[in-house]
Amino acid sequence: MFTHESKRGFKTNQYYSKTPIKPDLTRQIETLEAFCLAKGITIDQVFSDVASGINFEKRKNFFSLLDLVLDGQVEKVFISYKDRLSRVGFSLFKQLFLKLGVP
Repeated sequence: MFTHESKRGFKTNQYYSKTPIKPDLTRQIETLEAFCLAKGITIDQVFSDVASGINFEKRKNFFSLLDLVLDGQVEKVFISYKDRLSRVGFSLFKQLFLKLGVP
């Protein structure tokens, strides 16, 4: 991922559960980090929330990522599974990100 003038790597990896499973979240983050490293992609920031994938009220880090996307500061977002971004409305977020130039 890149910003307008400098290279910045971003990825997002959210795990939503009423009973947080920290080892699984850690494994997902490590897997994405390894993937990005193998592709030569620099990760600038990791976003993760342990909250409902349906209710957005408690997803502070998701909104931080969304703000960066809307401000044009993100070129690409990496997720382990599409439901890690959102259990509902994934296609809406995908379309929004694509319109903003963020695949």
